[in-house]
Amino acid sequence: MSKAWPYQAHRDKQKYGDKAPWSVGWRTPDGRKRSKKIGPKSMAVKYARKKTGELAAGLCRVGPERVPWGRFRQEYEEMVLPKWRSDSSRRAARDSLALFETLVKPTHVTQVDARMLDRFVAKRLVMPGKKKGETVSPETVKKDLRTIRAALSQAKRWKYLEAVPEMPVVEGYGKDKPFVTEEHFDAIMSHCDAARLPDDQHFTAGEFWAALLATAWVTGMRKTALISLLWEDVDLDAGVALSRHLSNKGKRDQRHQIAAAVPFLRVLHAVRRPGEARVFPWNASERSLDRDLARIQKAAGIHLPCREDHEHTPQCHLYGLHAFRYAHATYNFGRVPDRDLQQQMGHQSFATTQRYIKYAEDHQQKAYDVYLPRSLKMKTG
Repeated sequence: MSKAWPYQAHRDKQKYGDKAPWSVGWRTPDGRKRSKKIGPKSMAVKYARKKTGELAAGLCRVGPERVPWGRFRQEYEEMVLPKWRSDSSRRAARDSLALFETLVKPTHVTQVDARMLDRFVAKRLVMPGKKKGETVSPETVKKDLRTIRAALSQAKRWKYLEAVPEMPVVEGYGKDKPFVTEEHFDAIMSHCDAARLPDDQHFTAGEFWAALLATAWVTGMRKTALISLLWEDVDLDAGVALSRHLSNKGKRDQRHQIAAAVPFLRVLHAVRRPGEARVFPWNASERSLDRDLARIQKAAGIHLPCREDHEHTPQCHLYGLHAFRYAHATYNFGRVPDRDLQQQMGHQSFATTQRYIKYAEDHQQKAYDVYLPRSLKMKTG
């Protein structure tokens, strides 16, 4: 049977001699050593008896292990981050955790609470942003908080934390994001030949981008899922594609309807390099992908208004690839059941789909048979 014991700590005896306070030590049911400083010996003996009784009755609650923040962060980066999908995601997570450690200096994981998170947000929001004269965007802080929440959830799973604290609410979460309009999509599709990459395939860069953007429009797939798509997971006759769990946020396979993009995909399939398993083989950097998309838009005359109060860059006036995902939600909301939209976009939680639905409600003029722009109708008609 586990027993508690009274004792005088060595340091206290060195400092106070015979007048050193007494403490009580014991081991929890899972073997962790615990202690409590009491004071007089008589009170320590009494408390030790009480604690021994609690141990015998199984009344001692096993709390989270008191783990130094630095040790937890090292374990998290060594055991969890390598499982993430992309190098950029891993780098961003490391940066966010390092910044959290620098700004609020937690010594132990159990110290991280709602107050510490609020202090982090307050300090983070006044830091300089990437653009001259700007502070950090609330969206950037939101991304940091998502990383911290994921880490704290793992800490709870490892029993380093009793509960994940509530995340702070940051104003600016609902920042408007552009979606590709039908007019702009048609213009972009007609200028895909302006792209330079890929230049190591048997099809042209223009054919590659036409197929990629058509698939992005009709499926709403994420960039990572698109670039990871394999021919073995595409049924051109049935008009169906399967994006695998390794490239999806929900970590599970997702089925997508791609019928309207099939004519563009057949072009790539017919002349693909022998042994090439990827539908959209991209051997350059991810940044090069964004640069070529920007090159196509500039050729198409795309110039979006930017209402942010900062020093504008060329990218302020162009769409990112995620804007095609917003376009899919905006044009197809109301045309298909909400749960079908969730399936097509690959959301694990319907709450995520609801955010896109809210966005679509705010932006949809009137709009799953997929809504097709003119350039896709001409190809399939």
